[in-house]
Amino acid sequence: MNKQLVSYKSIDILIKVCPNTKILIYPADHPSSHVSNTNVCLTSLVLSFCRVSGKIETQNTIYTPLDDKAYKSFITNIDQP
Repeated sequence: MNKQLVSYKSIDILIKVCPNTKILIYPADHPSSHVSNTNVCLTSLVLSFCRVSGKIETQNTIYTPLDDKAYKSFITNIDQP
């Protein structure tokens, strides 16, 4: 299955980014008509994430930070080991 690549503007602070959870994210360019690019959305389950790049892979989508502000949002919301 080819996953859609979507940029995100920020991550909501209510849920930490960690595997096997759904997170609240503000997408920038999600192509689905069911997803608003102006409001927060709930992702499918997170499969993995990369602390270095800010990339988040969920069951359905791969999210990458839109800019440095988005990356900083990611860093402050990841589940620390």
